Formats: sequence, C-alpha cells, structure tokens
Amino acid sequence: MWVKKQLSDFFKKYSLVITMAIIVGIFCVAPHFLAVWNIGSQYKGVPFMYLDDEDIYLARMQEVLDGHWLNGSTFFYEYKNEMPLMLPLGEYVYSIPSLALHIPITQILVFYKFLLPAVLFILIYVFSLNILKNDAGDSAVNKFSAVAAGLLVVLMEDFQNIKKVLTLLNSRSSSPDLSIWTRPVNPILGALVVFGFLILTWNLYKKRNRWLIIPSGILLGLSIFYFFSWGICISIIGILLLVACINKNWKMVKDLLLTIALSFLVSAPYWYSVAISMGKGGKELSLKNGMFFTHAPLLNKTLLATLVVYLLLTAVAGFSKRSWKEIIKQDWWQFCLALLLGGLWAMNQQVLTGRTIWPYHFVQYTVPLCFIVLVVACHKLIRQGFLKIWWICMITFAGLSLAHGIVMAKSYSYRLEDFMRIQQYADVYNWINNNTPKDCVVLVKEQGEWLTRQIPAFTHCNVYVSSWMFSGVPKDRIEHNYLVFLRLIGITSENINSYLIEHQSEVRGYTFEDWNQLFNKNIDPWLLAKIDGIIKEYQVFVNSDFRVELRKYKLDYIISEEPLKPEELKDVGLKNEAIYSGKVKIYELSN
Repeated sequence: MWVKKQLSDFFKKYSLVITMAIIVGIFCVAPHFLAVWNIGSQYKGVPFMYLDDEDIYLARMQEVLDGHWLNGSTFFYEYKNEMPLMLPLGEYVYSIPSLALHIPITQILVFYKFLLPAVLFILIYVFSLNILKNDAGDSAVNKFSAVAAGLLVVLMEDFQNIKKVLTLLNSRSSSPDLSIWTRPVNPILGALVVFGFLILTWNLYKKRNRWLIIPSGILLGLSIFYFFSWGICISIIGILLLVACINKNWKMVKDLLLTIALSFLVSAPYWYSVAISMGKGGKELSLKNGMFFTHAPLLNKTLLATLVVYLLLTAVAGFSKRSWKEIIKQDWWQFCLALLLGGLWAMNQQVLTGRTIWPYHFVQYTVPLCFIVLVVACHKLIRQGFLKIWWICMITFAGLSLAHGIVMAKSYSYRLEDFMRIQQYADVYNWINNNTPKDCVVLVKEQGEWLTRQIPAFTHCNVYVSSWMFSGVPKDRIEHNYLVFLRLIGITSENINSYLIEHQSEVRGYTFEDWNQLFNKNIDPWLLAKIDGIIKEYQVFVNSDFRVELRKYKLDYIISEEPLKPEELKDVGLKNEAIYSGKVKIYELSN
C-alpha cells in the first residue's frame, strides 16, 4: 500500500511533465509506425530511417554485435583491430541492450526513437525548472515555462532557420524534416549528456553540494564520445570558471577545476587513442574526419541575436525596476550568460587555437540553449508585471510546438514510396545472415553506394568497396577500391575521363583529404589533378587480370541487381550460377 501511494503521489505531482514526455516520444517515433501501417503486409522489417548516416550508425552497432568492440574498421575486413580515433561509446548504448536482451538491434533503434527524445524533454524540463524555481512567485507558471522550453527544444529545434521555415510555408512540395533527436547515437546521446551535465553543474554553481563534482566530472569526461557535446560543455564550464575568478569566488574556482580534472581522468582512454592515432599519420586522419586548421571566426546569427536580446532585456529590466548591477550578480543571470558565451567560444576557439572540427555541428546544442535562455530571461525579467500575458505566450509556444510535432509525425508520407521499395531487400539481408559466415566480404555492383552501405548495417558481412569510414584504412586500399568499382560498373579506358568529370562528387568521396575538398562544388585544380591521376592509374588497371586484382584482399561474394553477363563472370572468376536469385543476384567466388 505504501508503494502504491508513493507511486500515485509521484504521478499526480509530475503528471504534466510525464504526459508531455510521452507525447514527445510518440511524435518522434510516429513516422516509423505510420509508415509501417500504411504499407501493411509489404513491411518486412526494415525500419524507417531517413536522417543522414543512420545506416552508418547502424553498421557500427552491428560491428559490436559481431564482436568487434573497437570498431576499428566498420566496413572492411582487414582493419578490425586498428585503434579507432574514437571508441564507439554511443553505439554501445544501443548494442549492449540488444545483446543482453536478445532483441534485434533494429527494434532497439526504433524504441530509442521514442525513449531518448522523451528523456531529453525531461532533462530540459528539470534543467529549466532548476533555474526558474528560485524565482519568487507561482510555482505553476515556473513548471509550465519549463515545459514550454522542453517542447520548443525537442519539437521545434529547426525553427530558428527562418529560410527553411519560409520554404516549408510557401511550398507544398517541401518535406518537413524528421526530428534531429531521432537520429541514432548523435546528436541525441550527446544532448542527454549535455543537459545532465548542466543540471549537475547548475546545482554545483548554486553551492548546494560539493559532491556534485564527481557526477559532473564523470559526465563531462564521457561527453568526449561526441566532440561537439564535449566542446560545448568544456566551453561553458570554462566561462563559469572565468566568472568565478571575476567574482573572486575561489571556492567555486577550485570546485570547477576539480570537475575539469576528473573529466580528463575519465576521458583518458580517448586521449590515449588520439595519441596512438597521431603517431600513425594523425594530421591526415584528423583532416579526413573534419578537422580544419584556420583562425577564421564563425559568427552564428541565432547565438548573436539571442545574446543581444538577453542584454537588452537586462538593460530594460534594470532601468525600469531595479539596478542592472543587481541583476547581473544573480546566479541565474551569470549561468545563462555562460551558456551563450560558451556557445560562442565553442564555435570560435579556433581564432586562438588555429584548429576546429566542423564547427557547424555545434548549432545542434547552441540553438536549444538559446531557446532555454530566452524563456528563462523573459520569465525572470518581464514576467512579474505581465503574468497573464506570459501565460498566454507559454501556452502559445507549447501549442505551436505540439502542432509542429504533428506535422513532423506526418512527414513519413514524403518517403512512403521509397520505404516500400527498400522492404524488398529484407529477404536479401535475411539470406545473407542465414547462409554466409560471419565477417564474409561482399562486393556490390551498383551505381552509387546505397546497397553497399546497407549490407554492413543489416548483416554480419563486410564490403569490399566503399568510400565511407576511412579511419585506419591505408590510402592505397582506398585507391584500389575506386579502381575496382570503376571496372566493375563497366567504365572503359575511352570513357573514363568523361565519367569522372560527370561524377566529381564521387571522385571527391574517394580521394578527399579534408572536408573543404569533400563538400566543394567547383571543379578546382585539386580535383582536376586527382582526375588526371586516376585516369593514368586506370589505363593500367583496366588491362590487368581482374581476378588477381580482386584477390589482393578478402572477397567472398559479388552482388548485382542484374544477372552478370558470361564475360563478366569469367572476368572476375565467378561460378556460373548465382547462389541466390531474388531482388538481387548473389555469386560466390570460385577458389
């Protein structure tokens, strides 16, 4: 009876936030179930995945399930034991429950699309309420302001992009995006760590419990599994450290320094991995993973606009009600300022250090922090004189967020035809898993790499050719892969030049040295030089014995959408008959 009463009291007390968390989770996972319901019996088990690189993350989870816990080489057989630049801690969160509970990883993936956004909403609610509840006044409005902040972040994160919003409003052909928080591993796990860290750090900053140094330091250390979550956390705590020094709060300085020290102890395996990688061509590896060597500043309009509004609200409140000097001495004001300045520093630290990693990804966290700061600042500085108006504003924001959640849930309809098409490959994946040895190697004949990326994601096999995941893969193997790909799809020495010019993004994908080269759209001297080099190498490669070239590395099967011609079978040394004939043809290499 006591337990029942406690549970009853708990749900009564937190009924609003629990209800909203469930609704948020339902909105986020709804596109999958709505798509499945709409295609009915055509659904074969391939989940609804349409955010960038979801198949890559699933392949990394599959690697763990296959026993390759380091994820040294997700796609290729030969480099499994290489030390990765980053341990796959995020992938463990998905793979370990799958192993422990004997639940297919795809079902864990779908369940987490519900669970993790719901948990994120709760963390944002708790963080916002922790700052707001120190304010004198109605606790109900504090709670609803925290709910509104959570809904804005989880359901309307992309609404800071005015151009995108206008496109959606003016074009019926434009598709609303799925929630970024449904993308597996990152940025969702990083967001959970960031807001868990902020909750602990706020309470530490309020001098409530020095023992919070331990969990706060642990979370800061664990955040390193996603550079952008670590970057934003370490920047915020750095600004708080600076504020504590200005305030001559030496006890807080000590606590924050201890938190940082503990975090580096927790993240020591990562720094060790980085040191090992740097000893094996670390600069080249860093560039290929998004590192830039630059001192150029990066201005973020949302952050700057929020900072300006924040300071204006402070000035207005200071002149109309009380001294602005009194306002800026308050813990909440200093902490919110640290959130904004920490975001600005994370995106611009390269001005001093000369290096950064694809800083545009920081907006995944800086935009949510901007939303929260605006809600907190308005609540603290202008709510008291306009309580009814504030209630109307918060109800409106919450309503708009929920409305956008409905629109987002219906976004499946824009991908329904493609979702039906990919279900046909479920039988292929099942056949591979049931009839081939673990860690077999498959070469896919296709234009592009769609099926090449799906096989490591949905089966226990590796692929022979891929332009993805080059961590630990030697340069000569990458070059070999591209030559094999070109020959397999039938490129000749006569049309190689025109093909490479027409498929320059493909050339960049195989040969880029940094992300400027990868994402550049112009035919620049670097690209022309790469094309000339590939043409010269291909003139020799196309006249070599293809069977010998293929057997330089492990290869067991070749997959093709269409039956291979007799001359193609002979060229690669295949048995005459396909061992599987369904949506694709699967051929086994002869000895």
